[in-house]
Amino acid sequence: MAKVLVLYYSMYGHIETMARAVAEGASKVDGAEVVVKRVPETMPPQLFEKAGGKTQTAPVATPQETGRLRRHYFWYTYPLW
Repeated sequence: MAKVLVLYYSMYGHIETMARAVAEGASKVDGAEVVVKRVPETMPPQLFEKAGGKTQTAPVATPQETGRLRRHYFWYTYPLW
């Protein structure tokens, strides 16, 4: 059985939508166990709300969970220079 962690950060909800779509596709693979988790917010709550941030429903991932991963695939939604 393959365990898949879809880990994301989304301030306005757009990346959350894409992460859930990735999880839906991955769950169609026989034997895949898919979990969706998010990166914790680092912005102070007052600023997050003022900036229009969307509250996320996915549980927050812990360093212990991500440290046990055997493979890492990163998907960035902004240019990396």
